[in-house]
Parts: sequence; C-alpha cells; structure tokens
Amino acid sequence: MEDRLTFSIIPECFLDRTFLARVARYIEMREYRVSKISKRETFDKYIDARVAKRKYMMNLRKQTIVSSLLIMLAVLATPAALAQAIVATVSVGPGPAGIAANSVTNKIFVASSSSGRVTVIDGASNTQVASIGLGVTTNQIGLDPTTNLLYVSTQQASVIYLLDGSSYTVAGTIGLPCAFSAGTGIDAGAGAGVGVDAATNTIYVSCPTSDALVTINGNTNTVNSMIPLSSCTVDPFGVAVNPTLNRIYVADLRSNNVMVIDSTTDTMLACISAGVANGHVGLDVNPNTDMVYVADSGSGGGNSLVVIDGVTNTVTSTIPSVGGFPYGVAVDSVRNTIYVTSQSGKRVSVINGATNSVVDMVPVPTPPGFEAANPSTNFIYVSEPFSDQVIVISGGSGISPTTTQVVCNPGTVAVNQATLCTATVTDATSPTGAVSFSTSRSGTFSATSCTLASISSSASSCSVSYTANPSSEGTHVITGAYGGDPTHSASSGSFSLVVSQRTTSVNVSCSGGTRCTATVTDTSPGTPLTPTGTVTWSSSASGATFKPSSCTISGSGSTASCTVTYSPGSGPKSSQTITATYQGDTDHFGSSGTTTLFE
Repeated sequence: MEDRLTFSIIPECFLDRTFLARVARYIEMREYRVSKISKRETFDKYIDARVAKRKYMMNLRKQTIVSSLLIMLAVLATPAALAQAIVATVSVGPGPAGIAANSVTNKIFVASSSSGRVTVIDGASNTQVASIGLGVTTNQIGLDPTTNLLYVSTQQASVIYLLDGSSYTVAGTIGLPCAFSAGTGIDAGAGAGVGVDAATNTIYVSCPTSDALVTINGNTNTVNSMIPLSSCTVDPFGVAVNPTLNRIYVADLRSNNVMVIDSTTDTMLACISAGVANGHVGLDVNPNTDMVYVADSGSGGGNSLVVIDGVTNTVTSTIPSVGGFPYGVAVDSVRNTIYVTSQSGKRVSVINGATNSVVDMVPVPTPPGFEAANPSTNFIYVSEPFSDQVIVISGGSGISPTTTQVVCNPGTVAVNQATLCTATVTDATSPTGAVSFSTSRSGTFSATSCTLASISSSASSCSVSYTANPSSEGTHVITGAYGGDPTHSASSGSFSLVVSQRTTSVNVSCSGGTRCTATVTDTSPGTPLTPTGTVTWSSSASGATFKPSSCTISGSGSTASCTVTYSPGSGPKSSQTITATYQGDTDHFGSSGTTTLFE
C-alpha cells in the first residue's frame, strides 16, 4: 500500500483538488505531514526546485489568467531556431485528463475529470464547440476515426461511455466485467486506459484492479473477452494499438513492465521489462515503423523514453533527458515524431523517431498531462490539469513528410523468377537513410534493406531483387518502409506483384512409328523447376490407340519425359498427327506438342 501511495502521489494530484490544497499549505508553511509517506524527498523530487515556492502557489491559484500570461512569455522566449511552438490555448472543463484527436474531422476531444464532461475543440479555429455531459468523473478516451465514435472510461462507474463524435451526444454505455476500485487516481474505477483498433472495430480497455484487458466488439458494443495479465502486471493502465502487427501494448502503472497482446488470439505474447522506473503512464506506437514508445514515469524514474521494437518485442533504445517525470506520449506517425510531456520539467520534448534523439523542447506554464497528435494538421494537443486548458503546439517544419513509391519490374513474374523492386522516396530535398522490404507471401529478397542514393534534388531510391517461392502463385504485396532521417519522416509504399505458374513446352518424337516420347520443358525465365504430372495422348487417325493412354513424366533440371506405345489402327496411314498434352502441375502451366507420322 505504501508503494502505491508513493508512486501515485503525482498522477493523482492532478485529478484531486483536495490534494492540491495540501500542496498549497505545504508551500506556504514549508511543512509536509502525510503519515503514509516517510520521506519528504519522495514528493520534493516532483516539484521544480527552480521555481520559487510562493510563485508556484500563485500560479496554482490564478490558474487560467497566469497560465495565459506564461504561455505568451513561453512563445516570445522560444528561440527562432526551434521548429515547434505554442500557437493557442483553449479553456476546457476542470481537470482535463485523457485527450484524443480525430484527424479525419479535425476535432479534439478532452475528458474533464472534475466536471464529468467531454469538451470538443474545433482544430481549425482552436475553439470549444461543444461540451458533452456524462455526470461522472471521466478519465481516458479512445477514438475510432472511421466510425467517429468515442469510448470514455470513468473513475466512478463500471462502464465505458459511448459518445457520438458527430452529434456530440452520449450514445450509450458498455458494462465492464472489471473489479471496481474507489478513489481519485487515474487508475480508479473499473476501466482506465482505452485503445481502439479501427481496422477490426475492436476496443481495448485496461482494468487496473482486475489486472486484465477487456476487448469490446465495436459492432455490437458488447464485451468479447477478458484477457488476464496478472503474470506480468500490478496495475495495467495505458493502452496502445498497432493494427499492422495485430498487437496491443499495455503499460503497467506500478512496475516497469509492458505487456504485448496478440489481438488475433487474445493472448499475451510477451512481458517486456522497459526502463528503470517503477511505473509507466503514457505509451504510444508508430504503426509505420512498428516502434513502441513508453514513458519511464514512476518512482526511481529514469526521466527517459523507452523504445521497443514491436517486431522482436525487445527494448532497442532508451532516450534520456526528456524531462522529469515523463507522463503522456503521442506519436505523429506521418513525420515519425514523438512528443513526451514532462510534469516536473513543465515541458514537451520533441523526439526524432529516426535517430531516437531529442531535437526540441517546448516549455509549458504548468505541469502537463496527456496529449494527442493530429498528423493531418501537424498539431499537438496537450491537456493542462492545473490550468484547466489545452495547449496547442505546432509541429513545425523541422521534419518533413515523405512519400515512398515501390515499383517492381517486371510486374508479372513466374515463381522462381526474379524481379527488381525499386523504392523511391520523395520530398522537397533528397531523403537519406534506408528502406526495409517485406512481402505478404512466400518469397526471397536479395537483401532485406537497401541504402538510398540521390536520383534528383528531391528524390532518392534503391533496389533489391525479389523471387517468389514455388507454390506461392497469386498476388505478392511488396512493401518498402522508409525509416526516415533527421529531417525526413518515415513513410511506406507497396506494389502488388502478380506471380503466376511457369510456362512449358512439349516436344513429341516417335521412333519406328510405334514408340512415342513426350518431353516437357520449363521455359520461364529464372531458375527452372522440374515439371511433374501426366501427359495424355491423342491421334488424328481413326482407331489408333496408345498404351498406356497417359503417362507420368519424370526427369531433372528443366525437363521431364515419358514414353508410350502407339498403334496406328486401321485406315489410311498417311499424315497421322500425334498430340501429347501436358496437364500441368502446381507450378507449371499445361501445354501440348505434336508430331506427324507416315508422310
């Protein structure tokens, strides 16, 4: 219990006004007496020592007025070289927490925990356009941009609220089979973190008290399953979805573990130890690069962002200096840029996903909370629970978006025939870096990646060869994924390669007029496959017979053959045409050949 209080003191304080009053008394009287916490340093490490205690208290009291002034100062103080900057602030309901941005409608939804409402912001004008009342303390928001439906967790009921993002109304509730936990922290209630897989219309809700993940069918709004996570988690919270890999990631609020769930089987695939902090709050994933980003948040915090390779489920990097007590994480997948809020550092760190380095930071007036990115507009939205507002940050132009085109030539091949696949990455300036290739079917690349070379002032390209394996006829989707560089975002493109059977030819020869042999040859380019199967025989002469009427070919390399005995039968024996028809096999088209006897 003491461990939990020690960790949750900071995240809970932004949602608990009673606790804020305690903080104010501590600042005024320079005393802090809470019997559950044995060390004053446990709290002090989350307070910015550079800010005078009385000035900090004034900031808390004045809230919106002082915050607005500080935002203006932050914008003016931002060096011209920085790409990101605060461009607007929007007042919302008390205690803004979870936040989601719909890149299709350009609307931003903010859960105001203290008012029990969800505020709707128009991204075009940065103004509040609606407020949806729920009547309970709201927590986190999941958004399906395809259906424009929102799923809101609450700290006061065992349900998920379903909101219509078009009419701004409550569309219903979905009961959760999770155990309920009373309290005011971000892990209170039944469900906490919410993630949405728009591709499958499935919603995922973490259950902190039950140590589980609930799956909800978005078509019927009913619970599909409850996935146990107790072998890896103490307090599951943040949820992120990668529809590309069919993976769900859950961050633990009170350990350094991250859980990986296979969404096709609803089973836990891995339990990853990420970072050194005793807890993670925010996490997000880039489906273009399959990288997962986790804030190293809890007690003993590493003040860092942990990077996990979603393909191998391993930690590949730890990015330091993202600010004290990193909290929210948002990914701009188009530009491969990651944004991390720092509560005690009062800033938003900007990270280049290609280099895993901090490239910028944006100071904010009070400790920031959760955030959401809109890749379509290149704006980031940060909830500020101390000032009851949302800060709008421009993503700037430091990292340019790119487009990747993949073309394979020839575009139609046979199995075992190579084609050259070229990825061309385009931007205003020539991108650098590498392109990784993958296939949807069975095939072999000459190399799984290639290094870009400039082909013009605005484009770079590189190529690999690809050979479709036998028995893989059909469409092969060849994908080239550009990983980005310090000034260019990641992007990907694909090409649909048509793969067919190999062509054949049949040669017929008869010796002595009675013994006939059919030789089947693989004639397609590339590495030949030995034909298999049967040859059937026919003759233009009436009454002619073959023994046997068909034969099975055998051979090696590019050819295979079989022999039958021919009996001309009665009638004229001049110009009898013998035809051998090869029926084909899995990897070969059929074909036929003829010869003429008794001319």
